[in-house]
Amino acid sequence: MFLCLQLSKAARSLWGKSDYDERRAWLPLFVHMIDSSYVAQRLWEDWLPISTKEMLSRTLGTDNATSKAFFVFICAVHDIGKATPAFQGQPCSWSVDGDKVSLAWIPEGAGLNFAAGSRDVRSPKHAVAGQAIIEKIMQDSFGVKMRNARSVSSIVGCHHGKPPTRFDVRHAKEETPAAMGFDDDAWLAAQKELFSLSLNLAGLTSENLIALVREVVAPQAASILSGMLIMCDWIASNAYAFPLIPLESVDWEYLLDGGEYESDAILNCGNEGFDLGTFYERGKRGWERTGLFPSWSKEPLPAVEAVALYKQRFTLPEGATLRAIQRDALSLAQSIDEPGLMIIEAPMGEGKTEAALAVAEVFAAKVGAGGVCVALPTMATTDAMFSRVHSWLDHLLSSDNARPGTVYLAHGKARLNEEYEGIVRESRYRKGDMDHGGDKGLSVEVSDWMFGSKKGMLSSFVVCTVDQVLMGALQMKHLALRQLSLVNKVVVIDECHAYDMYMRQYLDVVLEWLGSWHVPVILLSATLPRTLREEMANSYLSGWATDGSSSVPSATNCEISYPLITYTDGLDIRQKDVRASGRSSRVEAQLMSDDVEALVALMKERLGQGGCAGVICDTVTRAQEVARVLGDEFGAQNVTLVHARFTDLDRMQNELRLREMLGPDSTTENGKRPKLHIVVGTQVLEQSLDIDFDLVVSDIAPVDLIFQRLGRCHRHARASRPAGLYEARCYIRGISEWKNGVPIFSKGLTTIYEKASLLESMSVCRLFSLTSAVSLTLPADISKLVQLAYGDEAGSAISDCWGETYRAACSRRENNCREKRLRAQHCLLKSVREMTMNQESLTDWYSVSSLRASGEDYGPRAVRDTQETVEVILLLKKHGSINLLPWVGQPDKGVEFGASVPVDEVPDSRVAKIAAQSSVRLPPSLCRPDWVEEVIDALEQIGAPFVGAWQESPWLQGRLVLPLQEMNSVLEARITLGMGKEWTISYTRDAGLMATVDEEEPCDD
Repeated sequence: MFLCLQLSKAARSLWGKSDYDERRAWLPLFVHMIDSSYVAQRLWEDWLPISTKEMLSRTLGTDNATSKAFFVFICAVHDIGKATPAFQGQPCSWSVDGDKVSLAWIPEGAGLNFAAGSRDVRSPKHAVAGQAIIEKIMQDSFGVKMRNARSVSSIVGCHHGKPPTRFDVRHAKEETPAAMGFDDDAWLAAQKELFSLSLNLAGLTSENLIALVREVVAPQAASILSGMLIMCDWIASNAYAFPLIPLESVDWEYLLDGGEYESDAILNCGNEGFDLGTFYERGKRGWERTGLFPSWSKEPLPAVEAVALYKQRFTLPEGATLRAIQRDALSLAQSIDEPGLMIIEAPMGEGKTEAALAVAEVFAAKVGAGGVCVALPTMATTDAMFSRVHSWLDHLLSSDNARPGTVYLAHGKARLNEEYEGIVRESRYRKGDMDHGGDKGLSVEVSDWMFGSKKGMLSSFVVCTVDQVLMGALQMKHLALRQLSLVNKVVVIDECHAYDMYMRQYLDVVLEWLGSWHVPVILLSATLPRTLREEMANSYLSGWATDGSSSVPSATNCEISYPLITYTDGLDIRQKDVRASGRSSRVEAQLMSDDVEALVALMKERLGQGGCAGVICDTVTRAQEVARVLGDEFGAQNVTLVHARFTDLDRMQNELRLREMLGPDSTTENGKRPKLHIVVGTQVLEQSLDIDFDLVVSDIAPVDLIFQRLGRCHRHARASRPAGLYEARCYIRGISEWKNGVPIFSKGLTTIYEKASLLESMSVCRLFSLTSAVSLTLPADISKLVQLAYGDEAGSAISDCWGETYRAACSRRENNCREKRLRAQHCLLKSVREMTMNQESLTDWYSVSSLRASGEDYGPRAVRDTQETVEVILLLKKHGSINLLPWVGQPDKGVEFGASVPVDEVPDSRVAKIAAQSSVRLPPSLCRPDWVEEVIDALEQIGAPFVGAWQESPWLQGRLVLPLQEMNSVLEARITLGMGKEWTISYTRDAGLMATVDEEEPCDD
């Protein structure tokens, strides 16, 4: 038996949705409120994970049923701000004569008056108006204190993604009473009636509501409720799922007087009121049309041997044994009562990723999380990780015999990842099969609804760049939706040491918010400074303690053992010193001259009997110069260059080639590993590729990165190595000269890394002169030297004659760090602990400067402190036509190498996608802030003759194009900027993109 609800003519006359076009379809406000209440119930019951429900109940200080009812109430009442003269009087349709018209005549006919000028006012916006109405009703009718009422109303005020300010709400209440209907009893009565309707739909009494807000709604609960409300509103506002009603199909005077229609039964209100059974059928149909997958859930794991679990999830080879770090991490996860933060520190190649995924599974089962998010530093590392996580999910989900889990790859070029794009295609095929009674039987799917930059992160399993997690602390539109995507999961952050001072501000704040929700977090690092470990742990525990603890436990005095697991159990922080795996390698490191001639001589000497060497440079320009010289000496076929300034397709093919040549399964015996090869690259070689060199040459870098690079030398166990390369050896270059015993670093290096950090790196490794050499043991020396270089005693290792230079460099570094911290504050979210202590609501959640009046993001809104660069698609202009680059194509898919890209019609999707993959970013030297807009204007003019029809292609729409022409066997284009400055952009398959200005040398970046 469904509830029957009585509503007055006035309450039924208000419109809530319109299609804003000549079809003149609408939906009454009360219908949208009922639709929203149904969607809210289904979201809570079917989609929201147990962990999030329990967090909300714990934070609200009530039980699960009351928390659900409160959420349903919030969703039902969220559009009450539309029950105002300002909203009802605004144009929402077009007349047959083409004039904008409103539906104000309907509420007017029901007795709601529009004071002079009230229907012409466009403010306040209905989200702010809703906040003001809720506050007024809760204060006037229920006697709730202002602060407590605002903690509820501000959730509604945020539902369009922009938190209101106190000024916005005060202006709505005090400056525009006529537009709000606050000076008219009939409007006030209608608003109260709709408020009561929302309580009834939720099953809440006024006493329940008063009891709930006896204490303010804490910000960590309010933000998640706001994110859930946004999600609910988007679903309930989908006209396909919840159709609108043609305006002309209804006689409104007849209907409002109690008349009934068979075709639009939801509008009928007989003597007994509305039958919610009719709305139940509408809601059920709308929910099914939305196609939202239920949340993933994991049953508690039965007692199982660690090795058995790892074998089930990762298909370990027969006879494989676990590393100590893998076994201990899993054992600790199983023993922890209240999973929180776990920091796993272990050397490269010890299986930290597998350990993290195993721990994530245990944590998810313990807390009832709805998925896992794995975040990495770069797109390259993210793409590489996606394959590993996909394989893990195949094993995990097939063992549960559950329906497929939703998966999402989150970075700017995810659609160019072939493995992910294959899942997208298969998901859509499966949906079509299910619609016709079939089933493809996938373990993971990409949800149609959870697709795109705002909704994709809501999927159960996400692999993303770390930016996507850090955005949980960024003042941006729909932040609450991003926070909802994080609260539902276990969060894994790899390479947590790899972020600069700017990014660390966002990492600390997002860790605090994650702690406040009790979200399990797993941080991974091979080279984590002790101070950074303490900072991260303290941030997380500070958030956890917002539940009521007045004191925050400190993570100071942490051990410096290695490998090490630091973990929390509730508010307790503990550590476990993990036994080293026994894998140990000694690397002989020594300085060498920075002359390329010296590098050529070294390679000739060391690779005389063959071998594979890696040369890691700090800048693209240095890498290109080294590769050119070595290619001339050893033959271009024996030198591979990898860096970020290749097109996407070329970069992916370069990395694939390296994995095939130098990966763990490639040996000279099976013919896959070449007898002689030199790989020259930038930092991509230290992070994203599981490759093994016989010899490494590295530019000087901070000590933790030096160890990352050393880890590529003799990385894989091999039966034999070429003569003279039996010992692991690394040569360090990048010092152009020595002045009075002080190193002078080569051009460009100190724009990448702080000079003080480079001096500390050399000092802790005892590299004080060109003839210095040191024997380093991995992993034994990793933590010891990293802690020394990043600790308070770093200065004690500095050579006396470097003292003045070092002190000046430290001062510059501190100034730079201070500036980064200040820049980060511009759009950094407030501390949740401070908000809780001050009993703040979501009103004024953002700083005044962070959003435009329109609610759109603007300004330096980014979680990375990097210079903006411009991305272009590189194509070839040849004989008047535009083509793919000569070596680019996919003949197996019908696209020949160098195929034509039509300019007078929309390109075929296969050609368009390949063209989109031919994109590359121009160097920072060409995109300096003072002329980047000029560069964009110049590129738009260059591409204008070709891109008109491309605006209809989803792959090419809005993209900048740089057509190259062949000149002396090199593909080139010229960009002319103001004051006669002309840049030459050249691109080759071997070297990638280079930019020179006038007759100067290539710019060093």
